[in-house]
Amino acid sequence: MDRLEKKKRTHKTVEERQSEILRAASQIFSQHGYKLTDIQTIAETAGVGKGTVYRCFSSKETLFRATIDHHLNALAQHGEWALDSADDPLEKVKAVMLAYLHFFEDNPEVIELFAQERAEFRDQAESAYLSLMKKNHEKWLELFHEVADRYECRNIEVEELMNICSYMMHGAAMMPKPLPQQRSVEQRVATLFQVYTQGILLHPLNDIVVR
Repeated sequence: MDRLEKKKRTHKTVEERQSEILRAASQIFSQHGYKLTDIQTIAETAGVGKGTVYRCFSSKETLFRATIDHHLNALAQHGEWALDSADDPLEKVKAVMLAYLHFFEDNPEVIELFAQERAEFRDQAESAYLSLMKKNHEKWLELFHEVADRYECRNIEVEELMNICSYMMHGAAMMPKPLPQQRSVEQRVATLFQVYTQGILLHPLNDIVVR
């Protein structure tokens, strides 16, 4: 009975096993690169057998792509939470900036995985990251229409308002992780948000005109 109870306590669902494998794959792929990564190493890191990995993911490429998708789904979820955390459209933009930079600060290996995807799968039409951006394009565009409707902005197309913000966020996220004594994510976002709003608004935020 004791052994049966122990077995029951340690039993994990397929989803739990997959999550463990994906975490291990993220670590090993980012450290060793796609070509030099061995499935056996991922299995050992995840604490499962090699056969278990192949039962969950049919090939190394399938596992690599699933690893990137796993991170992108988490990034998208962080964005959704950020949008729901504020009512004012500019505050939503700031919340998304924070969520975006925090995600890459907490998951620096994702940037390496993005680079490997571009290097190893040059024949694919577009990256998984770009596919996600296209998928959410209309939703994000709606947010910047809200900004343009609520605030007096410079004579810039709404889509360009969105693109400028995206370029700034992407550039900030891809920069090397700062040293502990350097500025926090919150401090960097405060500067980023100030530069962005001062660039697109006709009036400073302390003298803002709301429509």
